[in-house]
Amino acid sequence: TFVVVNDRREILTRLSEPDFDYRRIAVLEKPPEPLPEPDSLPAGSITIVQRQPEKLTLRGELKRAALLMISEIFYPEWRATIDGQPAEILRADYCLRALPELIQLFSTTTGGCSTSESSSAS
Repeated sequence: TFVVVNDRREILTRLSEPDFDYRRIAVLEKPPEPLPEPDSLPAGSITIVQRQPEKLTLRGELKRAALLMISEIFYPEWRATIDGQPAEILRADYCLRALPELIQLFSTTTGGCSTSESSSAS
């Protein structure tokens, strides 16, 4: 589940509300594409294949479109691909990364790169 809040101050206000469930709701600055399909069941599974300072390799089997939250700091110079095609990394919960599907991440600043295999969710 996600909510879209465009104002950064409002994002911080929303995150600090005592009843906000950060484990179930992501606060995004814009809607993801594809939109995650609402469902109470897990969307699939994600496995960390390799993790290095400048490389993160994930493998996933998704049953439906989903939003993957990564508890790492968002940085605008990171780039992403989904099945080899450029994709957008979303800013979530003010400072973290969210991915509309399992993707490759790489940094243009450090030259780090990752490879990723995924099943497209539909």
